[in-house]
Amino acid sequence: MALSDQPGFVPITDERRRPYRHKTYLGGLAVSREAGRTVNCTVRNLSAGGAKLTVRDQQIINEHTWLLISGHESVYECLVVWALKNDFGLMFKATFPFESLNAAGLHFLRSLAMERLPRAGFV
Repeated sequence: MALSDQPGFVPITDERRRPYRHKTYLGGLAVSREAGRTVNCTVRNLSAGGAKLTVRDQQIINEHTWLLISGHESVYECLVVWALKNDFGLMFKATFPFESLNAAGLHFLRSLAMERLPRAGFV
């Protein structure tokens, strides 16, 4: 039996994530839900369901985090689903448009976006 005939075989060229992630190079800011700690990051790819982030050496993103992305008018509540060296895979749990942040008690996130969000890449 050929390898391609085996159950569960997925050719390496196929994208296994659903929905497809688009390559990006956007500045971002990961904000810890527990301590309010922030980490500058670069959003390397993005989909409706999640994102891949790259951070500087020795930076860590907490398991439960908020993600602010340059040029986006929303805040993403995220869960880290994988980590490898300086790269992190995030799954979006909820999305909050900026105008809804006051009602959700998250107005500090909009302030952080306005003050600290990089325009592109690392700052």
